[in-house]
Parts: sequence; C-alpha cells; structure tokens
Amino acid sequence: MTAKAKIPAVALFAAAVIALAPQVATAAPTMALNGKTFNDWTMRCNEATNPDTQALVVVCRAVQQVKNQEGQAVIAVEIGTNPQNGDVFGGIIAPLGVILTAGISVDVDGNAMGAIPYVQCTQQGCAGRFVLSPEQFASWKAGVRANIKVVRGDGQPVTLPLSLSGFTAATDALR
Repeated sequence: MTAKAKIPAVALFAAAVIALAPQVATAAPTMALNGKTFNDWTMRCNEATNPDTQALVVVCRAVQQVKNQEGQAVIAVEIGTNPQNGDVFGGIIAPLGVILTAGISVDVDGNAMGAIPYVQCTQQGCAGRFVLSPEQFASWKAGVRANIKVVRGDGQPVTLPLSLSGFTAATDALR
C-alpha cells in the first residue's frame, strides 16, 4: 500500500514529543528556533527541566509530519542532537492500530536503516526511538527521500515518503 491508505490522524502533543527524546542540557538552542522552517522540516522547541541540574533548558527538535493524500498527519518524525556527545537521536510516532512486533522500517534513498522497535503507545500513537550512527546521519543529510513503513493491524504494510529537503539545515541549526 502507499500513502493512499487510510490511517487515523496522529496528534502531536509536547508531552509525547518530549518523551521520545532524551533531555539534554545546553545553552543553545533557544526558543527563537521554535516554529522556524527549513523546507520540509519545522523546529519545535520547549522548555524542560534538566534532570541533573534542575535548571530550565530549551530542548529543540526538527520535526516533519508525514501526511496521507487527504492531508491528514499520519506519522511524525523528529530528530534531535545531544550537543554534549554529538549523538543524533530520533523518534517516529505512528498511528494506533499498528502491529507492534513488526516495528518501523526506514530506508534512505533505498538503503535500509533497519527496524526500529516501538517503545511506547499513548493516546497520540505508538512511538519508536532510535540513535543514528555517524554513517546513518551522513546518509540522511545527503539523502533526498526516506521511506517509512509500518504494518497496519490487518497485516497490510503501509509505506509513506519522508522528504529530506531541509534536513541538513534543520539539524545544523540544532548544533
């Protein structure tokens, strides 16, 4: 199946997004990045408490909502960086009703990244988390398009395209 498949819309709420990403303490980025768009990626920032210092810090992620042909957001992808160690982490929120054991498959320009396990389901959807290796991160930055595949409850796979246009500029802004 392709993006024509009907999947319930996914609503993103700050609590679900924060749960996907490790909290990092950093002076950069700032709330000024919130809402800034880099082609198909939008920055989402919020204030959070650093668990180590209890200081209020700004946590930003590059986010893209993947929509079906009816314009409904069906999958959300977010990428963040940890400036303390350089790790690039991500999260994907898929709709409820997916087969959890199938995980989420991602490929960038035809190169498989591997299966991402689901770690949590909430009212907003089911989330998978991942850390990109330096090689994977480089392929995302050099790539044009990724494909995200989930398996619906009826066993039918659904593949949706993810644009990587603006990905490099968005993730550069996080550092």
